[in-house]
Amino acid sequence: MFKRIFFVIVMSLSFFASEPRGAVQLPPPELPENAQSTPLLLKANACKTTLFKSSQKKYRSRWLSCISKYQKVVKRNFSQDATQTAASELIALYHHLGRYSGKKSDKTNEQYWKDFKSQLTAQSQPGPSSTSAMPEPEEAKNAGKILNIRTWNHGNYLRIVLDLTNPVTYETHEIKESDTLQIDFLKTAITPDLESKLLSLNNPEMKVQLASLPDKAKLSIIHSGYQSFKISELPSPRRWIIDLKTPADPPLAIHENGVPLPPPIKRVEEALPPLFTIRKIIIDPGHGGKDPGATGLSGFTEKEAVLDIGLRLKELISKELKINVIMTRSRDIFIPLEERAKIANEANADLFISIHANSSPHRTAHGVEIYLLGKASDKKALRTAARENNSTEEEATNLDKNLMNIKKDLVQEFKKEESLELAHITRSSFINILRPSYPVVDLGVKTAPFYVLMNTAMPSILAEVSFISNPAEEMRLKSKSFRQKTAESLFEGIKKYIESNSMRTTF
Repeated sequence: MFKRIFFVIVMSLSFFASEPRGAVQLPPPELPENAQSTPLLLKANACKTTLFKSSQKKYRSRWLSCISKYQKVVKRNFSQDATQTAASELIALYHHLGRYSGKKSDKTNEQYWKDFKSQLTAQSQPGPSSTSAMPEPEEAKNAGKILNIRTWNHGNYLRIVLDLTNPVTYETHEIKESDTLQIDFLKTAITPDLESKLLSLNNPEMKVQLASLPDKAKLSIIHSGYQSFKISELPSPRRWIIDLKTPADPPLAIHENGVPLPPPIKRVEEALPPLFTIRKIIIDPGHGGKDPGATGLSGFTEKEAVLDIGLRLKELISKELKINVIMTRSRDIFIPLEERAKIANEANADLFISIHANSSPHRTAHGVEIYLLGKASDKKALRTAARENNSTEEEATNLDKNLMNIKKDLVQEFKKEESLELAHITRSSFINILRPSYPVVDLGVKTAPFYVLMNTAMPSILAEVSFISNPAEEMRLKSKSFRQKTAESLFEGIKKYIESNSMRTTF
């Protein structure tokens, strides 16, 4: 008896010792003997046990992660017992997920796996297996997912932006009886909070709604007539842009005596220039005068580096794009942050580009990062904002909290979307232009509560072009050729952004 107990203990210890370090330790599941040797099934069971014990059940992605593990067991054609067990667990997971989500698709998938299991049981008798002929469940068929939708309209112009996870294909349908333009995104799912969401617009005659169907996501645009529409896909981050143009002027009204009435007088906002006209660009070299900004080990200052880059950028824009450029400072003088924002707003500028050099207490910190307005991405972003705002971290934290109070109106939504686009294009330009000549590290696009970005009314970004606190990057910043390449990177970002907007507004 003692030998038998000792043997069981040794076998149990050898099982747990074989698990990778840090893995979830679970007792062996009660499976048929030939199923216990299936590692994928063990991982799937561990995933399910962890999910049911955690507080993460409200996140759909956690359920789908476990579901995908069981689906792998089925697809790998393990033993009959392992496949039967995986199918049973998939039925249970979709059943519980459906109770949480209330989605019809989860009930559909639950039924799919019930049918699969029934077919599997019927095939347990000798004969050719046809499990591969079963259609894929809905979750497996979906090629992408719509994560978010935003809209705004200006006069006779409507823009819809969809954030997606993957490239998708689409079809358009004109339903004339209901004045609806329908766009079907094939094999695409949507997040539950977007289901049947009706978006409010400034134009009461237009409505936008997103809904989920078994094999696609349906976007319905209810209108009273339109001239044209254009759909464009943009990467980094992946988005679909739908631009719809309605008639600029209604048909002339006819008086009862048969004489046409004069057209109504246009309001000021209707007489504004097209939404994407780029006529003025503000270049904002950081710091200046009594404020040197960050200083490198050799004594080279941030204010010197960014002013030279800004002037070089102005020359490129003026010469190549023929666009009016306004500098917040073109010499070594101190300009308060509020004055910089005021210059941009009073000029009614279309873009705001703030240029800075980064700094860190760690001399090894290096790289290029592009910021747009938003809550701080992390503590480093908050520290960067505090330094460039000439404030304490506590003040920057308060500013970060105040972002929640910014009015979410049409202008703010437009600014946010276009700033994001400009930031990602500029980031790519830095990589393409600087990397062939310099070992540039891409730190990505981040958000932080920068004062100048918060108080300007147009799309705006802040570029931290290098770490002046890093000896190697300070030496680069002291080089005219590097500062020229940096200016060219910013210029290329602006140029491509303008080209992208021009392409998207061609109806």
